[in-house]
Amino acid sequence: MKHLLLGTTALVAAGLMVGEAYAADGVKLGIGGRYYGAYGSHFDTQDDDSAVETGNVDRGDVVKQDIEVHFAGEVVLDNGLTVGARSELEGQVSADQIDAAFAYISGGFGEFRLGDTADALAQLCYVSPSGTRIGPGGGMFGAESATFVFHNVGFAGYGATNGTCYGISSNATKLVYFSPTFGGFHFALSYAPDGTEDTRNTAGGFGTRGDDSIFFQDSEIYSVAASFAQDFNGVSVAVGGGASWSFDNETVSILFDTDELKKREEYQAYAQVGFGLGDGTLTVGGAWGLRSNILDNIAITGGGGLAAVDDDNDDTVWAAGVAYGVDAWTIGASASFGSYESVCGGIDDGCDDEHDAYVIDGAYALGPGIGLGAMVGYDEYEDGTGNDEDYDAWTGGVGLYIGF
Repeated sequence: MKHLLLGTTALVAAGLMVGEAYAADGVKLGIGGRYYGAYGSHFDTQDDDSAVETGNVDRGDVVKQDIEVHFAGEVVLDNGLTVGARSELEGQVSADQIDAAFAYISGGFGEFRLGDTADALAQLCYVSPSGTRIGPGGGMFGAESATFVFHNVGFAGYGATNGTCYGISSNATKLVYFSPTFGGFHFALSYAPDGTEDTRNTAGGFGTRGDDSIFFQDSEIYSVAASFAQDFNGVSVAVGGGASWSFDNETVSILFDTDELKKREEYQAYAQVGFGLGDGTLTVGGAWGLRSNILDNIAITGGGGLAAVDDDNDDTVWAAGVAYGVDAWTIGASASFGSYESVCGGIDDGCDDEHDAYVIDGAYALGPGIGLGAMVGYDEYEDGTGNDEDYDAWTGGVGLYIGF
């Protein structure tokens, strides 16, 4: 499959270079992006025997920002093809300062993309609606994949937010194909040779990358996703899903025996319906995600060698939400329920950690691309290891969005 995908892409690319394909003006660079800022706090927190409670190590409130600056440009060639490139710069200091960087060629055949960008699964997925997010885009608050949270569940155990839309390779350098849309239906395919980002030239002397020096890196990652979005007499429907598979897990072979190591898999599905209600629009939807075969533990075997264990843990998230928008106002409620085997720490796959989140949020549009948001939420975390690291808290916050 890998050779078929690479060969097909090469043939298409060669065909596109034939004939009169020039545009008089070339590609013009544009600058855009977004700004999120928020102030929030947690209150009425209950934390059983964890360092957050006993050590009093957390602050009561916080001011947060999330900024991206996008550099993009495209041109329509004389033969009708569109060619462009995009690079996304993080507005704060980050280990991944350039979040995504890719080029694309599109036309009646769909779109081919090359560079640092997300798996097909993450490209097409929707998350559950909330008062600050409707549709496939990101949002400020919500019970699923929120940009900002104000609780300390991440300190108590697992990550800060439940999410269904990740993909295995994140923004690793890859090839992606998007089909044209036929009656509301389209699909996407992607392939990443390895899990590294910012791939430029040689690494350790290898022009094609070495595969025996990475510490448990997911590689040979394939992803597929499909989506259907259509309006039916004032009722909008969006359904779809995707999957990602890693067919190799690379590490130092002289130290680790990974022959029996299970390979990563991820699945996601969603559905949303929107319809007119009174003077506004009501949107209802939900999403499900499964991240399978997550490596949890490294152990010494009886013969003295090193081996990976607990590599069959699953993370499962269910989420649902509702949002109602009228004029410049939107209000919503959402809930998510996450079950995580990968944080149990031992060989007992039954010690699931549970994180349930509930959020009521809303937004007011001050103008095109400018809005205010607010939220109140409740999070409950139950530790599955028996260490009494349970946690729950009420949170609240306000935020500002500026698109540019």
